[in-house]
Amino acid sequence: MTKRRSGRVVLAGAGPGDPSLVTVAALEALRAADVVVYDSLVSGELLREVREDAQQIFVGKRAGDHAMAQEAINALLIDRAQAGQFVVRLKGGDPYIFGRGAEEADALEAAGVRFEIIPGITAATVASLYAGIPLTDRRHSPTLTFITGHSANSGVSDQVNWSSLASLGGTLVVYMGVKTMPDIVARLMVEGMSGSTPAAVVENAGMSCQRTVAGVISDIADRAREESIRAPALLIIGSVVSLYPRLAWFERLPLFGKRIAVTRATARTENMTARLRALGAEVFEIPTIAIRPLDLDAGDRSRLERIGQYDFVVLTSPAAVEILVDRLRDLSLDVRSLAGVRIAAVGESTSACLAKYGLRADVVPDDFSADALGEYLGEEGINGLRFLLPRSGKARAGLVERLAELGAEVDEVKTYEPVPARTSCDRIQEVLALEPDFITFTSSSTVENFVRIIGDDAFEMHRSQMRAASIGPATSRTLKGLGLEPVVEAETHTVGGLIEAMERFVEAGHAEV
Repeated sequence: MTKRRSGRVVLAGAGPGDPSLVTVAALEALRAADVVVYDSLVSGELLREVREDAQQIFVGKRAGDHAMAQEAINALLIDRAQAGQFVVRLKGGDPYIFGRGAEEADALEAAGVRFEIIPGITAATVASLYAGIPLTDRRHSPTLTFITGHSANSGVSDQVNWSSLASLGGTLVVYMGVKTMPDIVARLMVEGMSGSTPAAVVENAGMSCQRTVAGVISDIADRAREESIRAPALLIIGSVVSLYPRLAWFERLPLFGKRIAVTRATARTENMTARLRALGAEVFEIPTIAIRPLDLDAGDRSRLERIGQYDFVVLTSPAAVEILVDRLRDLSLDVRSLAGVRIAAVGESTSACLAKYGLRADVVPDDFSADALGEYLGEEGINGLRFLLPRSGKARAGLVERLAELGAEVDEVKTYEPVPARTSCDRIQEVLALEPDFITFTSSSTVENFVRIIGDDAFEMHRSQMRAASIGPATSRTLKGLGLEPVVEAETHTVGGLIEAMERFVEAGHAEV
């Protein structure tokens, strides 16, 4: 056997397009890769997980349009691995289901290159589940067959026994068969399949732009043409299709089909993005701020070392919590230093972040804002109490002033500051060109940095088409000061409240772009 080198290749399935459906194993490999070689159907959002110093190489194939020949792809994988690099070959769906993964693995084996396979969710599974058409059901389908329509010549392939398929019963799933669909269904009927057999086409399975067209095999090709169905799409044939649309759920989600841009800091987008995708939205992450920890001077270090002597510690954001814990660790302290200290938190996300460290907020105002916290504490009576506020270096002075007015002794520690993120002007312009239904802003800083990144001229050009969604009054004031009236403002000033506001807006029929 040929001697193997130090590099290796992972053939990983990326799923059908929705980045949230990638496996944990594939995501871990992607984040560690030196080189990522990817296909057409791989999500751009997923590629954002790649290290900044890693190389990304597009080798996608569409019908009649190949960025790179298969032999060249094989050679590329071999060359990079033999150079000692960790290569991830990221393929749409599953590597071995109509994906040429076996051809690539065979070439790697012949060259003595170490390789591994990470399965992916194949398009048929997602199309079935997300359209509400079960692939198997004991009442309808005793068998399940996958076939490819890509190699069909006038709907007929020498490698497919169409006569057997026509009489087999159960469920047939045709991959890559949009172009050849008329010939495929005609051949099945010629071979004896009833023209009244239920059939459906699912386009962009699992994506916010998913479409499902149902009928029977005698008319499904015409229906698909009338609806301008395009690849990627799968044809599902069998009596299981009769369960559509009764079991359909995905296309009924409250934010299905809506495009939403998220501008908050990268480290904090995950929860918001996941919640939006769970509601059917297509999410574009364009973080406009990043969180930068600040160096502490001698006075700040002394205040944190004496944190247990304060009556209250006030935390106004998850970032404040995370960085406080880090700073205590730097000082050889931990959360036990807060024993006996009451904690006041602004917002459910801040409270949730505290809970990660076994801490419970003693005070959380119903209105999740710094101003509301000041009013809430004023009702308790805080004259003479000592407060410590570890927070942003760019935070407004209103809360400190209000606590001082109420007789409290207030010390601040500037532990971090929001700074412009690395998101490029081009990236934001690409998202704006898609005319998102909402652009979410979760702080004044996200607004200001959004404008700073794209520039005043570009902002003016796009402003009339932008549909801003604001987390609360302070953010809305910043938007209005720039001449941009938010279409929604959260009643509860949290990410959850902002999402609910967008849901209500859509339910009322306003979010048609």
